[in-house]
Amino acid sequence: MAALVECGTHAVFAAAAGPLSVHEQQLIPGLLNRLDRGMLVMADRGITCFDLWQAASGTGADLLWRVGKNIVLPVLQLLSDG
Repeated sequence: MAALVECGTHAVFAAAAGPLSVHEQQLIPGLLNRLDRGMLVMADRGITCFDLWQAASGTGADLLWRVGKNIVLPVLQLLSDG
């Protein structure tokens, strides 16, 4: 199961379910049409996938995704607090 849940109220506003053999990454694309410009979408590292990132960013929503430490991202700006 994969779901889109509102942080403040914990209300589920979209969900997709499948058999145990289907990974949640396969269910998420069916939920992306529920995202809108101005939404902040937070995701756990368990669904980190470049294709999903691209598809989600195409909705206009702002993305904040946790990634595993094995993913090396470029430093765009080093801030004074490190």
